[in-house]
Amino acid sequence: MPLSLSSNAYRFSGFGSHEIVVYYDMVRHLLGECFEDMRRGFSPEAEIERLEKLKAAWLDVPHKDYSSRRPSHVIEWERKRVNMTMSAKEYVIDEDCEMCEALAVEFDTPVFWGLDGSSMDEGFEFSFYKTLEEFEAEERRREEFNREFERDWKVGKYNQPFDESSIDFDEPPF
Repeated sequence: MPLSLSSNAYRFSGFGSHEIVVYYDMVRHLLGECFEDMRRGFSPEAEIERLEKLKAAWLDVPHKDYSSRRPSHVIEWERKRVNMTMSAKEYVIDEDCEMCEALAVEFDTPVFWGLDGSSMDEGFEFSFYKTLEEFEAEERRREEFNREFERDWKVGKYNQPFDESSIDFDEPPF
């Protein structure tokens, strides 16, 4: 059952992955509009009003990238915790792939639809960090983690089967 719009879970929920991707796409769109308008000159008040109108219009128009869903609906449905689905035929990304087409025909059942953010920029500007210093510290931590993983991978650390005997299944996981 979807969450009520008046519920605390809906009203105070954090951003989910769909909402993050939608807002990212919207900001990219609005930035493009700003750069186009910069050539003509503008007043800040008029530009804010123009961008608000563009934002409202963008959120309310179906988009191909969202399987013809309106971005505002994607956000609302995610906040309501409604699973979004599509048919297997709609899910086919590559129409030139015979295997994809065959699978869509053979397994024509609903599939979950989602946005994963794989096309998002990785820079500070689109991160959740408040300062560039925080962002750069996390980047250094991630890079060190990746280097350590690569070193361990090369020496075969991950070639061993997982030893389940070290897990105490009677203990709560958290």
